[in-house]
Amino acid sequence: MQGFYLPSAGERYKPAVERSFMEERHNLKITTRDRVLRAWQNTTELVRDFETYSREIEDNKEVAEMFGRFAEDEGHHAARLLEVLRELEGTKPKRCGKKKDES
Repeated sequence: MQGFYLPSAGERYKPAVERSFMEERHNLKITTRDRVLRAWQNTTELVRDFETYSREIEDNKEVAEMFGRFAEDEGHHAARLLEVLRELEGTKPKRCGKKKDES
């Protein structure tokens, strides 16, 4: 694989260069925010896919339930990534209502 080397015993894989292929090829700077945004987009798509699979699978209840659990797990990941994205952008999520202990 270009950009990687085979490590000797006890070593870990590490990039041969600091910049990613896309950064190098297109002379771009890919930021942490860019990566978090992309991860959030990918995760929300997985939620939709897994929910769809869960509903569509009729011949194997166990697999349908598995996809339902996967959708829920990815939903948690998507929510956390959105929090991180908002923190990176310096924005706070809007609250839809007050907590019980607030008046």
